[in-house]
Amino acid sequence: MADTPKGGILTTEASASPIRPFAALTYVQEKFGVSIWTQLRQILALALGSGKLTAEEYFHFALFRPELTKDQRRAYISRAQSLAVNRRLNPDGLENHGALLKDKVLTERLFGALGLPVGKTRAVYSRSAAYGTLRTLSDRRDVLGFLNSPEATPCFGKPTGMSRSVGTVAIVGRSDTGALILGDGHEVTPETLADEIVEKFPKGYIFQDLITQCPEMIRIAGDAVSALRIVTVSDTDGPVVLYAKIRLAAPHSMPANNRECIDVAIESNTGVIVDAHYGVGQLTKGKAEYSTTMAQKLKGYEIPDFARAVEVCLAAHRVVRDHGIIGWDIALSDNGPQIIEANTSPHHFAYQGAFDKGFMSPETRARFDHLQTIAEEKVAARQAERDAKA
Repeated sequence: MADTPKGGILTTEASASPIRPFAALTYVQEKFGVSIWTQLRQILALALGSGKLTAEEYFHFALFRPELTKDQRRAYISRAQSLAVNRRLNPDGLENHGALLKDKVLTERLFGALGLPVGKTRAVYSRSAAYGTLRTLSDRRDVLGFLNSPEATPCFGKPTGMSRSVGTVAIVGRSDTGALILGDGHEVTPETLADEIVEKFPKGYIFQDLITQCPEMIRIAGDAVSALRIVTVSDTDGPVVLYAKIRLAAPHSMPANNRECIDVAIESNTGVIVDAHYGVGQLTKGKAEYSTTMAQKLKGYEIPDFARAVEVCLAAHRVVRDHGIIGWDIALSDNGPQIIEANTSPHHFAYQGAFDKGFMSPETRARFDHLQTIAEEKVAARQAERDAKA
C-alpha cells in the first residue's frame, strides 16, 4: 500500500539544523555554566571574524565550551566560507574543468571510459540535454514509463545539480500492487514519484544502478550507502590527499543525511578511525563510540578497502590535475571502491564535525598558502604562453 512520506518523497534542501539559537542560549547557560553574555560576545566575534560563522554553527560545534581557546574557535569556518577558501585554489584563468565535473553524467562517462570504477547510469531526465545512446527522459510521461519498467527496480535516483544528498531516492523493489518500495520502507506510486521529479528538479534527474555495500560496511552501517569523502588537492608533484572522513548512515534510512548519521574522522595515511561525532552537533548528542548499527566500536577501526579508494581518487584527480581541490564521494561497494561523484568545491563543515576541530588551523592555513601559490604560478605561466603567441 502506498504511503507517501509527510512533506513528499524528495527533499529540496539539506536537513535543517535542529538547534534554535535563542533556546540554546538559555540551555547552555543552565547546563554548561556559560553566561548568555559570554555566548553572545563569542557569537558576534566569530560572525565578524574570518570564519563568518552563524549562531547555529556556533552551537552546532559547541564552541561555547570553556576548554576551547580563542584561536581554536577562530579556526572554524562556516559553510559559506568553505566556498571562499576553495576559490583560493581555483583562481580565474586556471583550467580546472569545473563545468565538466559538475555534470554528473559527463563525469561518470569520462571516468568510466578511462577505466576508473563508477556507477552506471540507466536513464537521465532532461528537458533539453541529450547524452548520445544513454536513455533520455524528456517529460513526465517518459519518467513514468521508466519508473514502471523493470529497469527502475532496483535503482538509485538523484538530481543532476544538487549535493548533500538532496533529492535522492533509493528504489529497492516493487510491491504486488505496483507501488515502488523505497529504501526507508515507504511505498509510493510511480505516478507520485514522477510528479515530484518533474516538479522539483526541472534541471535534470539521474537514475543509476543501486550500489550494494561491501559486507563489512553493511555490518557497521546497514544497507544505505555511507559515502566515504576523500578530499584531494593539487600539489607540486600532482594530487595528494588533504583529509578523509565518512558519514555512516543510520540503518533503514535512504541517504546518509538524517539526524542519526555519524561523521567519522579518518587518518588519511592508514584508513584508521580517529574520532566520531553525531551529525547534529555536540550540543545535543556529541561523540559517537559505536557505529550506527552498534556492531562496531569506531575508534581504531580500519575502513575497508581504504587504500584502494585513495588510489582511485588520486587517479581521477590526475585526469583533471589542474583543479585545485576536489571532494570525492566514494561508495565502498561489494565490487570495490566506486566513485559516486566529484564535488568541485567541497564543504569542510563535516570535517569540523568529524574531527572536532576547526578546518582553518595554522597548519591548514599555511598549506593553503602554499597550494594557492602553486595555482597562481600555473595561471601566470599560461598567461605568459598566450602573450608569447600573441
